[in-house]
Amino acid sequence: MAASSDSQPSHDSPREPETSCRGKTYIAWKYAREEKDPLTKKRSITCLVCFKKIMDGGINRMKKHLAGQRGEIAPCKRVSPDVRYQMLESLKETSTKKRQREVEADDDQGKSHLVKELGIGPKKHFMIL
Repeated sequence: MAASSDSQPSHDSPREPETSCRGKTYIAWKYAREEKDPLTKKRSITCLVCFKKIMDGGINRMKKHLAGQRGEIAPCKRVSPDVRYQMLESLKETSTKKRQREVEADDDQGKSHLVKELGIGPKKHFMIL
């Protein structure tokens, strides 16, 4: 039997992000699809690489799955090293932006302080001075 042209693409090939009212712009949407159960109206995100369905959590949790981070969710075993690296970089960027917003919010409230980065372990830790 010949393969049809609409067969499943390889598990590493990027896909066009689904469009919705929120405008999904994260790179992880190339490898994930958001679905809503018609009966319960609950949202889930499915990994398009290994087809794991995440019932709770958002795209950040899917990024952790694709990046292979353990703890919050099982790592994707079928993702390519290139995609894994992209997701790790995206998670780092998200974390950096979040810290910047927190520092700016504190500064706006008149709680100006210095933040010292401590190079301990694989994760960066910060100390408020």
